Amino acid sequence: MVQIIPSIDLINQKVVRLKKGKFDQVTEYSESFLALITKYADLGFQQIHVVDLDGAKSGKSQQLEILKTIPESFHSKIQWSGGLRQREDFEKVFQYNLNGIVVSSLILQDFSLVQEITRTSPFPVRWALDMNQSKLTTEGWQTISNIDYKKMFNLAIENQVPQVLVTSIQKDGLNLGADFDLYKKLKIEFPSLNLVASGGIRNRQDLDHLESIGIQAAIIGRAMLESEKSLL
Repeated sequence: MVQIIPSIDLINQKVVRLKKGKFDQVTEYSESFLALITKYADLGFQQIHVVDLDGAKSGKSQQLEILKTIPESFHSKIQWSGGLRQREDFEKVFQYNLNGIVVSSLILQDFSLVQEITRTSPFPVRWALDMNQSKLTTEGWQTISNIDYKKMFNLAIENQVPQVLVTSIQKDGLNLGADFDLYKKLKIEFPSLNLVASGGIRNRQDLDHLESIGIQAAIIGRAMLESEKSLL
């Protein structure tokens, strides 16, 4: 069975979802960060993906302080992502007892720092290699990279990355189904990688399809907020 990892995206400490990663297409939800974290923890989820969208866009963590607004017992469930590109931001996030962190743009911009952080981190460092069509993206999905995606996925294998998150940006936030062709292609090309699917996943049928491809985990945002019963 595919592991469900609920996702909470934050702008100015508000729970939001974007469509295709576009900051001018934002849906804001009434639930607070604390309410959602509590809900997902009560449902038994042990890994919750939290994205600092302000940080992802700006290149510097903006919302780490929100972790102080929730009970410390929830920290161990949180996988923090977004804007982690500077040493001082890692030093701040290391003060929390998290489930893990996710690096993305930094992999393409300063790989030596990624290696350093991986050695010193008190919890797992996972990668996000997010794709628009067959191109990698950076800067909160706002910039298309010319680096060959195959080079980066092979680098993940060489560095024994525990999980590689792959969001299909063209599908993200639409709740119209996952990019099954993308994940099938990646599993054929990189069968040893533990890929985490993200983008467009809407129901149990989508999860079953991903499982048949060989995907073991999926990050789900909009569907968890709007149609949770179709997944559980």
